[in-house]
Amino acid sequence: MNCAHVQPSLYKTLTPSADHSAVITADRPPSHGVQLFERVGDDQLEVDAVGRPLPHLSAQQHATGEAIYVDDIPSYPGIDLLLTDFDLWL
Repeated sequence: MNCAHVQPSLYKTLTPSADHSAVITADRPPSHGVQLFERVGDDQLEVDAVGRPLPHLSAQQHATGEAIYVDDIPSYPGIDLLLTDFDLWL
């Protein structure tokens, strides 16, 4: 049953009891975090990345929602694609 346009007060009467946890709104404060870095010595060269916090190349795209994922790539009629991932355990 599609409850997208149902008043929240009616969710529990329209959904099976096993699914009630799926329609309960979460009342909690926003998440937050802290990241700590060690200070590098003043004598360390600016181009020396050891010990310095450096974002990876696509961090900004991931954080802003601009990253392109496999699901975002359009499919073309008549072309069937099989996407695979090989993991090597040594």
